[in-house]
Amino acid sequence: HEYIRTQHLGTAAGQGLPYEILTGDTRDVSDRTLRIIMNEFRRFAEQRQWQRYGDVRSGWRDRVGDGNERSCHRRLRPRAGRS
Repeated sequence: HEYIRTQHLGTAAGQGLPYEILTGDTRDVSDRTLRIIMNEFRRFAEQRQWQRYGDVRSGWRDRVGDGNERSCHRRLRPRAGRS
């Protein structure tokens, strides 16, 4: 049992994941500590998502536009004196 736990600790450290999240083993962790671990992991995951997909969103915005530029299709207004 201890050998497997040691292997899981190494795997979790290598992946940058908390051991408790990787294995689900929370028997030696208090509820307050588990809450801190979960909050830190969520913060880390959000940062990784932003790093990975933030550039995709900005590239999409460059192609589609952000809504602030003038439209190339302008309404035609009749000239004064013409009907």
